[in-house]
Amino acid sequence: AVVNRRKGSPPVLSVGTEVWLLNKIIALRAGIDDWRIYRRDAKTETHIRPTLGFGVGVSFLQLDYAASFESLAVKSRISLTLRQPVE
Repeated sequence: AVVNRRKGSPPVLSVGTEVWLLNKIIALRAGIDDWRIYRRDAKTETHIRPTLGFGVGVSFLQLDYAASFESLAVKSRISLTLRQPVE
């Protein structure tokens, strides 16, 4: 997805992929978030934030973890999704 969050800022590209294993019980995810290419002081610079994650799911419950890596820090996100079983 290409997004321009602020007026006048460069467009941002986010891409990723997801693979489900073990009969759709475990998901592995990887991507790039906040990929920007811009000009600064007559030089072209890029900014890339790699992301990794995984998920574990059963019929009505899914637990997900994601991490994005900054230059000096790691941001983590955990989510729990509950679904009503479909009959």
